[in-house]
Amino acid sequence: MRRDADAHELIRLSAGAALVGVHSRTLRRWIDQGKLNGWRMASNQIRVSRAELLKLATPMASPSLGVAAGADDSAVGR
Repeated sequence: MRRDADAHELIRLSAGAALVGVHSRTLRRWIDQGKLNGWRMASNQIRVSRAELLKLATPMASPSLGVAAGADDSAVGR
């Protein structure tokens, strides 16, 4: 974990988890996997960068609804 971050842009794990709709354990796992930087504060709490978290948790484009992947359009509605 890194210790040299600006405190004004860091948020608690619970707030970060709520922000992106995951459990705080997921954020801890992302930190352990190196996907997200964790910052240990003097109080021994872990904080994450809000901007970094939002960048990591950007939603992926979802496939169009209606026709299942691999389905042949000619078979739909017949």
